[in-house]
Amino acid sequence: MSIEDTTKAGRTEGVLSAMGHDSAQYDQIADTYADGGPFNELYERPATLELLGDVQGLSILDAGCGSGVLAERVIAGGATLAGIDASAAMLERARDRLGPAVDLRVHDLHDPLTWVPDHSVDVVVASLVMHYLEDWAPTLAEFHRVLRPAGRFVFSTHHPFIDYTIYERPDYFALEEIEDEWNNADGVPYKVRFWRRPLSAIVDALLKAGFAIERLAEQRPASLAALPPERRSQLTTEPCFLFVVATPR
Repeated sequence: MSIEDTTKAGRTEGVLSAMGHDSAQYDQIADTYADGGPFNELYERPATLELLGDVQGLSILDAGCGSGVLAERVIAGGATLAGIDASAAMLERARDRLGPAVDLRVHDLHDPLTWVPDHSVDVVVASLVMHYLEDWAPTLAEFHRVLRPAGRFVFSTHHPFIDYTIYERPDYFALEEIEDEWNNADGVPYKVRFWRRPLSAIVDALLKAGFAIERLAEQRPASLAALPPERRSQLTTEPCFLFVVATPR
């Protein structure tokens, strides 16, 4: 979501719930959702779009599409896109943005993508979604199944080091659920839960699912002129998000 974590890193999330047990909280704030603060617009979204590259003519599955901000730009680039998200309210925002011609479905990423044929998708993109999943194996297996042999899985997630640091966890190597309090666009606090894991767990999950890692990036924003000095420093010195491009083996 476009929610600012004022208690810790100051990150503004561009994520929607990938899991059913979180969808209710995102449904509740959908009416006050903002489509992106500086961490979205100047950092995560440009980096993800850069990794996607030229999408003209590609078939893309947007896993955790939220209100459709990224999807809108991908479609404008000439791609055919289908979007899924666990929050029905956020998908309504996406429908308003993208129109009725775009295939948008309420879907929990724990469940199989039963309507998507094998090897039918050029790119699966998951923008700040994977950290909402405890077990990546079933989801990665489905992504691997639906991707064409020359396809790509492009995703961003919380950076393992920054989560370990800002939440002051005693064991970097632990897989653990974190609960934090963020504020919505109206400044109203709400609880959010996600999973923290080490970098080795991210890499191992991809390899076990049959992916090869094509690129692992720790991007910096291209332009920070609109930000106050303290935010410029944060976005240029802290690896808030990790960006990965993986391909089926």
